[in-house]
Amino acid sequence: MGKKFKINAIIFFILIISLAGIIIAAKDFATTAPTQTPVQTDSLNTATSASQKDYSGKVEDTEKDIGDLIGLGKDQIKVKNADIQKPAGKSTSITLTPGKGSIKIKDKDGNWKDYSNLEKLKIKIQENGKWVEKESDAKIVINSKGEIEEAYFTSVNGGKYDLGNERIDVPKGGGVIYRKEKGVGKAQVSVPANTKINPPVAYSKGDRTEVSYRTWDNGVLELSNGYKIKGAIVSFTGDQISFVGESSDSQVEIDSMKMKKSSDSSAWSKTYLDFKGEVSKNYDSAYVSFNEANGKVVIGSNANSVNSPDVMFSEGNPYGIKMEKYMSADKSGKQVQVTPNFEVEVKGNSKGAYFSIQDRTKQGKTPLVETLNDFAINQDNGGFYYDSGKGQIYLRSTGPVVKGFGDNYAGTGSVPMEIHSYKTGDNGEKVEIKSNRVLVTSSSNEYGYGPNPNFIRINYYKQSPKLFTGVSNYLFYNYALTKDGFERFSGLKLVADDNAGSKWLSNPDNIRYLYDIMESVPSEQMKMIKTIHFKNSFWTCHAYADSSDMSMHMSVYDNLDADVMRHEMAHIVDFNDGAGNFRKEWDGKGLDRGPQTYSYGYEDMEDISTFLEIFSYGDDSKIKQYIDNSNPKHNYWRARVAVAYDNYYFTKSRMEEIYKAAGLPYDANALNKYRSLQEV
Repeated sequence: MGKKFKINAIIFFILIISLAGIIIAAKDFATTAPTQTPVQTDSLNTATSASQKDYSGKVEDTEKDIGDLIGLGKDQIKVKNADIQKPAGKSTSITLTPGKGSIKIKDKDGNWKDYSNLEKLKIKIQENGKWVEKESDAKIVINSKGEIEEAYFTSVNGGKYDLGNERIDVPKGGGVIYRKEKGVGKAQVSVPANTKINPPVAYSKGDRTEVSYRTWDNGVLELSNGYKIKGAIVSFTGDQISFVGESSDSQVEIDSMKMKKSSDSSAWSKTYLDFKGEVSKNYDSAYVSFNEANGKVVIGSNANSVNSPDVMFSEGNPYGIKMEKYMSADKSGKQVQVTPNFEVEVKGNSKGAYFSIQDRTKQGKTPLVETLNDFAINQDNGGFYYDSGKGQIYLRSTGPVVKGFGDNYAGTGSVPMEIHSYKTGDNGEKVEIKSNRVLVTSSSNEYGYGPNPNFIRINYYKQSPKLFTGVSNYLFYNYALTKDGFERFSGLKLVADDNAGSKWLSNPDNIRYLYDIMESVPSEQMKMIKTIHFKNSFWTCHAYADSSDMSMHMSVYDNLDADVMRHEMAHIVDFNDGAGNFRKEWDGKGLDRGPQTYSYGYEDMEDISTFLEIFSYGDDSKIKQYIDNSNPKHNYWRARVAVAYDNYYFTKSRMEEIYKAAGLPYDANALNKYRSLQEV
């Protein structure tokens, strides 16, 4: 009997050692059992000094009390259908007969804890790139205090088992490896894919046992709140949840997020998970916090050299990150379908680092992003990153910054968002990286910095130097680049009067052109216009405005001329008498004696329209020649600008630009003097 036991113990020892390396954080979940020594086979009904002797015994179907053997006294622990090994002065190893063996341990409250219906432990290891199933005996190791130090088993029907200070929920068919190290218990439960897992419940005081669940084959685990996690080892410690990938190359999927380990790391970093959607300093590693109902997600890290996972968002996510395919012009001008690429990674920082995203779809705006300290994002095949060492945000135009998902994303499009970036100051306060400047990205691989995220200028139209295109945090400017979209967001009716008009309105670039014009026009003026007609009018009137229905008729023969469009818009404002007293102010001061129209000469209401045609988008040098002191009529021109501004012809920003072109002030006092034809 003694010789047979020695051989079996060595075989078991080798098997357990071979399994340890494949378990997550092997150093935490090593499954080696204590080295066994040959023992004397005795009856279990011997004297109470048995705990000081070597024992090797077997219990059959009749339940036996082995409290004296362990050193607990009678009526403390009972077993049946089990082999028992008790080296002198050491813990007791109990190997259960599969499906029959059981152990009952009385707790301090006098309640019996039952460990029954247990099979051999079955786990998987990787051999030659494939998962191979291995098994070992169902065994529980108990010390002289009645505490379980180790446990290896598969639960036949599932159940709740007290291990360490936790009551652990083991699903049907779940395999358990438990080991206590330095007084702290760690349990790993392997379960079939698509299994629902529940957090452990503390049943006694002391350090919380870390309980991890995995599927071994990158399967799905369902949390008690219904969220599903694929490809991860999910751990519970107290009320905290964390995860790592099942292997270094695993892709973890949680809800609408896909994650890979940081490309700067050789292995997954422990990443905490919660469902608050809040920035947190409570975690000592990386973390992901999301709240679908509030449309917010935070990716962060509070530890030096511990980066967050690389995170990619899926289509239909609740954070306003639009990953839908859309049409865009390629380099040749051809419309092609593209899918945006957007990835995020936060670099580890003990002062705290995060990248938060807030959905604003209901407000009609792109996601609001706030960053603290080091971060990196991909947009299309380039990206942005903040280097805290240099205190600067950098743009990489070619090649991704975040590389966890590879680097073949050229021509995939980008995601529009409004980004406010901060760093940690000397006193721990948040400090803007770009003072009073916001980074705005577009759906067309564009970006810009500026004070007003509603519209940041990034370029201008050559034929109209002061008409700018840009980036905007408004959704319509990024996604509603269709006739219907423009009508929905502007309130205007667009009508194609012929095929040329239809073709022009079907081009997203032309719709954006209309948005840029609309951005340069006072909102009060836009409300006066009801309909805009588009057609090829090469052989007829180039453009005109109709007072009967407040409509405009524009030619798209050689594209749309923005200056001419502002000319016709001015007629609409004139039809409505501006702010209500326009003609009296304009005519009464002789301001109607303005420049000639190009084709008709001076007649009727062309004075204000031709004035707007010149001043709306003229460059500084052109404007200066009218309002500079060198022009004998400069006071009249300055007055025209002020009165036009008062009556919704110019936006405030354009009015200021006009006066600045000649170095003139534009405060309230100066405007009053201009209106009175006084020198300034």
